[in-house]
Amino acid sequence: MTKAPIPRAEVVKLIRGRYKEISGTELKNKSVSIINKLIETDDYLQADKIFLYLSFLPELVNTRHLIDFAGGCGKSVFLLRPDASEKMRRFQFTSYDDLIKDIYGFYIPNFGIEEDLSDIDLIIVPCAAVSLFGQLVGYGNLNYYVNLRNSFAVKYALAFEFQLFHRIEFGRKDILIDKIITERRIINTREN
Repeated sequence: MTKAPIPRAEVVKLIRGRYKEISGTELKNKSVSIINKLIETDDYLQADKIFLYLSFLPELVNTRHLIDFAGGCGKSVFLLRPDASEKMRRFQFTSYDDLIKDIYGFYIPNFGIEEDLSDIDLIIVPCAAVSLFGQLVGYGNLNYYVNLRNSFAVKYALAFEFQLFHRIEFGRKDILIDKIITERRIINTREN
């Protein structure tokens, strides 16, 4: 029997309740575990250019360690530069000094160039929740998620187990994630 998708508003409410039950130290440890799993995947090892988010919001997997590690391995790291238009802007990360904090708590580049993502090998997508089938409840700029659909790069969601659901209500502007990494497992959504 197939489970019915959970409405997005209910997912957000459930996540808020689950998040309150976990300490900051536990979230930090889980983030490290998730990043360690990612950097051992073939997708990461083969990627030269990685597009991802940087956030210090505690309910998101912290990618700062990934950014530092990838840069140290000679990989090119790109961050989103949101803007009010429909255009995607990206910024090649070189220093934390070039970042500012936006209204969603994301650290973003102070400037960015308009460019497509056709040369990106791996995309790490921020999420509030994700389903076993790759349905994602995102954060912030909707244009960001819409633009990601135009990329053929493999898309990963880094999520805590409490952000994982069987099925989530899916909208026409939503994207599907290819793979999910939690502190416990790696899920290939194409197999579900």
